[in-house]
Amino acid sequence: MSSILDALKKSERQRSLGRDLIFRNASPNAAPRLTGFAVAVLATLLILTLAIGALLFSLREPVLPPPVTTPVEAPAPSPVGATGADQPNAMTVPVPEPDSQTHALIQTLPSAEKAAREGASTTYAPRAAPDRPLPGTGEAPWLSSLPQAFRSSLPPLAVNIHVYSPDQSQRILYINNRPVQQRTRIEGGVVVEEIVHDGVVLQFRGQRFKLPRPS
Repeated sequence: MSSILDALKKSERQRSLGRDLIFRNASPNAAPRLTGFAVAVLATLLILTLAIGALLFSLREPVLPPPVTTPVEAPAPSPVGATGADQPNAMTVPVPEPDSQTHALIQTLPSAEKAAREGASTTYAPRAAPDRPLPGTGEAPWLSSLPQAFRSSLPPLAVNIHVYSPDQSQRILYINNRPVQQRTRIEGGVVVEEIVHDGVVLQFRGQRFKLPRPS
């Protein structure tokens, strides 16, 4: 019996010791207050809780705002036919002034080039004239002055470009929108005899005649 009482007293003393670590009473009837040990433990737990919360907050992945897409306007296309002076960083190259013969060729060349493109499939190579002397060296008559029977026997002939120069290598002639040279045979058996200052001298079936240059 005494051993049971001793055990109960020992247990009561242990419980009182635990209560004394947490609460202390100034008097038996006063409300219990926390001891300094209990306050220190609670403060430590509070600091640990805040530190763990701050660590978890710093480890959280930041939420980035969605990217803002700014529309980019396409540059305005350059106008067709704009010269280098209208475009930045353009190099201006001086163009020499053409002489009178080249100017005449430039004025008539676009139409000849267009006709050459349209008739590219039928472009022919001029054939060299036979190595026999051409009859007559005097002034050839104009085609308009020859008989109608002779004019009707000729194929269609039209002088499109005519550039005369004392230097024969600089002379330019287009007949029926095709380039021809002196002493060559063209379609229909017509021979180009010479490019003169006011037209071209041709020969057909032994008859020499002259076509005027384009006005």
